[in-house]
Amino acid sequence: MSIIQGYRFFPHWGNEKYLLKEINAGMLCEYFPVLLESKELQDLSPDDNPIII
Repeated sequence: MSIIQGYRFFPHWGNEKYLLKEINAGMLCEYFPVLLESKELQDLSPDDNPIII
């Protein structure tokens, strides 16, 4: 069972061997609205490209 319904996890390895995740911008806005308070994400729209975490 997933915490976020319909969320698909696509793992990738970065240069420093960190596990990176992609999340749909709309889901980020809906499920993690507190993150939108950061200056980097203030202008995020639900229709934007996926966010890499």
